[in-house]
Amino acid sequence: MAENKDKKINIAALISSMNIGGYEVKLDLLARHLDRERFKLTVILVYPDYKAEARHRDVMEAHRQFFQWDGVETVALPMKGRFDIRLVGQIAQVLKDYSVDVLYFMAMGAGTFLGPLAGRRGGVKRIIRASDTIVKGMYPAPLKMLDRYFLHKVDCVQVPSDFLRRLMMRELKIPEHSFSVVPNGIDLNKFGQITDTASIREELQLSPDSKCVGIIANLNEVKDHRVLISAVPDVLKKCPNTYFLIIGEGPLREPLEQMSSDLGIADNVKFLGFRSDIEKITSLLNIGLSCSKVETLGISLMEMMAAGIPIIAPPVGGIPEFLTDQETGIFVKQGDSKQLSEAIILLLSNTVLAGRYGDNARKLMFSKYSGSNMVAKIEEVFEINE
Repeated sequence: MAENKDKKINIAALISSMNIGGYEVKLDLLARHLDRERFKLTVILVYPDYKAEARHRDVMEAHRQFFQWDGVETVALPMKGRFDIRLVGQIAQVLKDYSVDVLYFMAMGAGTFLGPLAGRRGGVKRIIRASDTIVKGMYPAPLKMLDRYFLHKVDCVQVPSDFLRRLMMRELKIPEHSFSVVPNGIDLNKFGQITDTASIREELQLSPDSKCVGIIANLNEVKDHRVLISAVPDVLKKCPNTYFLIIGEGPLREPLEQMSSDLGIADNVKFLGFRSDIEKITSLLNIGLSCSKVETLGISLMEMMAAGIPIIAPPVGGIPEFLTDQETGIFVKQGDSKQLSEAIILLLSNTVLAGRYGDNARKLMFSKYSGSNMVAKIEEVFEINE
C-alpha cells in the first residue's frame, strides 16, 4: 500500500550522551535542517545520571542546553546504572506514545543496545542505526557479540565513510546492501565569518599577535592528545609565540593537564573544555589538528576546514576520504610527535603555503559537505516503503 503523502513521518532520534561530540553535532544539524513538512522529530536523550557527580556543574548545564531546538521535543530519560534495563521499556513506551514510525538511534554507549531492543518492542516500522565510531575496542567481547546480533536486526546501518562500511562488513559480517553511506555535514554559515577576534583573545588571554593551533576532540585514548602535547616543546623552540587550544572534555583532562605542567608548557597549552562557540575558537586558529588513532570521518576537522584552516592529521580511517595531503593539509604518521612538530612549524612559518591549503579546504567543504546536504541524504534513509 502506498504511503499517505499528506501524513508526516514521525521520527525519534535516540542518543545516549554525556559529552558533545560528532554524534551530537549530527543530531543538532538534523534537528535544525529536517524538512518539517515531511517529518516530525522527537529526540530521546538517555543521560548517564549515575556518572553526573563526576562532572562540573557548568559542563552539565551546557550539555542540557545543547539538546533544545524550536519545534523539537526532547524526552530526557536518566540512566541509573550501567545496565539499566528499565530503559528498554521506558523508550518503547515513548515510541508508542509519540506514534513513532522510524527510530534513528546513535550507536554510542548504551544507545547501541537500547535502540534495537526498544525499537522492536515499541512497534516502529523502521529502525536505522547511525554508526559513526569504530568497531574495535569500544566494549568487552560479550557485548561485541550482542552488538553483532542486533546489527542484523536493524533495517539500515548509516555510516559516514566507506572506511567504516568496509570495516563493519569485515568485522561484523554485515551485508553490503544493509548500508547507507552519508558523509558528515557541517553548518557552513557558522564558520569563517568572524573577523574581529579581539574579544575572544582577551577572554582566553592570548596576545594579539600570537599564533594558535587547535584540536577539537573528546579527551580520551583514541584521540591521542599526548602526541600533540609531546610535540609542543619543539614547536615552541622555533615559534615561541604560539598557543595550543585543546577543545573538548573527557576522562583524560587531568592527566593531560599534568603532562603539560611536567613539560613546562602549561602557559602555552590551554584546555578550554566544551565550547558552544566553536566558530569563535576556529576564527583564532592558524592550524587545525587531529592526532586520532582512528577516525571514521572527522566532523571537527571539517568544521575547521570550512573556516579556511589548514589541517595536519594522520591518514587513518576515513580522513583520506576528505583530506588530501599537500592540497588541503599535511598527513603525518599517527603517534609521531616529531613529524607533527615539524609540520606545525612548517605551516606556522610558511603563511603562503598555509593560506593555500586553507583556501582549498574551505572550497571543498562548501562544495560537498553542507549540513543541509547531509540531512537531505538522511531523509532519504527515513522514507518508508509499505
